[in-house]
Amino acid sequence: MYDIQWFKVEKNIFYNRKIQLLLGYKDGDTYLRVWIQLLSLAVECNDNGRLVIGNNPISIKEFSKIMGKSSKKMSKILDKFLELEMLKKEDEVLAIKNWNKYQSFDRQETYQINNRERQRRFSEKKKKEHEKTNVSLTLDNATEEKREEKITKEIRKEENIREEEDSGFREYKL
Repeated sequence: MYDIQWFKVEKNIFYNRKIQLLLGYKDGDTYLRVWIQLLSLAVECNDNGRLVIGNNPISIKEFSKIMGKSSKKMSKILDKFLELEMLKKEDEVLAIKNWNKYQSFDRQETYQINNRERQRRFSEKKKKEHEKTNVSLTLDNATEEKREEKITKEIRKEENIREEEDSGFREYKL
């Protein structure tokens, strides 16, 4: 089983024909609230949309305690969900029909794979940046030009000194 702690509700849930039908009933908002609670309960059960406690199906009495509704009201609501094929019965266990539509496990797996890949690339980038900081820096062109100027001046001074020594007079070159 997946340990996902969320379920997907589409932004256009109120345009869904089944939801619109439910909202049209007396206490329609209760039907919608119970539907959302069933989705949440299915996430808690973590059994592919099956509504169970352990390996046992959740009874009408247990649903009514969980949802805070009478057993009669819960039975009526669950029957309506079965009629509209929002729920299905599998060996006396109620299950959310099209559970993958609400969970999108394949998208979750793709999301996790993409996250791992993104994290790997980020780590490699950080590692390369760290390696660069350990390398001695090359001087930029301006500093290099200044060094060359200094060296050139020193060479000229040496040449001037040699010429002075040869003739005994100092010559200035422009």
